[in-house]
Amino acid sequence: MRIAIVSDTFYPQVNGVCNTFGKMVEYMDKKGTDYRFYVPLWEPRVTANDSDRIFRFDSIKPWFYPECRLAVPNRRNYIKLKNYLDRFQPQILHIATEFSLGYLALKYARESGIPTIMSYHTDIPSYLKYYSFQFVENAVWAYFRWFHSYAQLNLVPSQSTMAQLQVQEFSNLSFWKRGIDLERFSPSHKQEEIHNQIALPGEILLLYVGRISAEKELDVLIEAVRILRDKGLPFKLAMVGDGPYRQELESRREPNVVFLGYRNGKELQNIYASADVFVFPSSSETYGNVILEAMASGLPVVAPFSGGIRENLVDGYNGLAFTIANSPDMAVQIERMITEHDTRKRLGENAVKSVANKTWESVFEELFQLYGSFLRDNHKIQKLTA
Repeated sequence: MRIAIVSDTFYPQVNGVCNTFGKMVEYMDKKGTDYRFYVPLWEPRVTANDSDRIFRFDSIKPWFYPECRLAVPNRRNYIKLKNYLDRFQPQILHIATEFSLGYLALKYARESGIPTIMSYHTDIPSYLKYYSFQFVENAVWAYFRWFHSYAQLNLVPSQSTMAQLQVQEFSNLSFWKRGIDLERFSPSHKQEEIHNQIALPGEILLLYVGRISAEKELDVLIEAVRILRDKGLPFKLAMVGDGPYRQELESRREPNVVFLGYRNGKELQNIYASADVFVFPSSSETYGNVILEAMASGLPVVAPFSGGIRENLVDGYNGLAFTIANSPDMAVQIERMITEHDTRKRLGENAVKSVANKTWESVFEELFQLYGSFLRDNHKIQKLTA
């Protein structure tokens, strides 16, 4: 099976989509799948160790999000992409972005007639309000509907995303769920010295991992922290990640918040396992990979029961849910985690149990079964129309 995947986000960028594709590369290498990735170019020194199956395209830093790259959707990049795909002759073209490289890939798909799968990863329309662009939300949904109408199969990560796209009249929807590496993320990586480097003795260590950007609703979290601090509760909040909103949050000089920047690999695993509670305010996640990472690490979760988070958060079993965008309610749930040791311990133990069967191996086995069925169905259609 020859598969071409086109994405505007890929290593070395850090997010859930990149993590998913990184695991997909590992799975395909293990299975001997013939694949190619077509992704934006970062600094050559950063991507010098790319394999010969990863192809990079000229890109720019978007002004609104300088931590990522977008390939330039110009004629030069289109000809380059077309030449690569013509040589590779993929059996499936998987487009994982609606922008720049995705647009060029769609142009190629329409011209060549190649069987095309798309995947929906990021709830861009819901993010617009955080950047004062809500007036174009309907136009963005119209563009997304047009774009995804050319896919024979549109993959979504969660029930909530499926329902959202059904309301928006998307067609050919199917699931591509997410998994977790249970060796990388485990309570066994707990290290007291990491906890003690961030929090004082007797303090509960709260943890946030993710982009530090407005659409993550971090104002809700910071206000909840202020409420808890004013009550004199013993805690520190470690924020792992970076993004365009970090400078604004740091300027508030909240004494109970520590910004750690990007962390990855074993260092990130150890931080997860060494914290006490995972806190996550975002209500617009299409899935929420970090929720799985936290639960696998033994952390109970405080998050809104919204979006893709609903796939994994069970209120009162592996975490506590709060009302969307409600800082006082978030503070109430975090306070329970801080003051109720037995509750925190029980929810953390249940968190580990709740993700025990969500392995990447099973996720990609399902995906490739879907790929296989998709190819067989397309061959049948081609024979009927020949």
